[in-house]
Amino acid sequence: MRAVLRSGIARLLCYVGIPASIVFALLMYAASLVGSYDAGKDCAARQSDSGARNVDVTRSSFPPNATCVFADGATENLVPTSFAVLLWGSIGGSVVCVAGAVFFERRSERLHG
Repeated sequence: MRAVLRSGIARLLCYVGIPASIVFALLMYAASLVGSYDAGKDCAARQSDSGARNVDVTRSSFPPNATCVFADGATENLVPTSFAVLLWGSIGGSVVCVAGAVFFERRSERLHG
């Protein structure tokens, strides 16, 4: 009885975990994009006191990143690294939950014919 109960709870967690981790990944992605939306303006505001006027912005869309590259070679990330870590973690969680759901479905088919 306990094994069946544990299996049912694990199965439920897999099915709940799939949409939850996907929603969390989308929220992290959206928050990262919002954080780097007006990167040029943010870079100009953070410009070093050296008086250099050239500020380049490098961007990547996945994982979202915006980096100010100042004329003196200094760089500053506008999107915290933790956002990328959380994004990749939630994507990994989705993969694990999908694998678990497939495992439980196949196991159920074997047991119940």
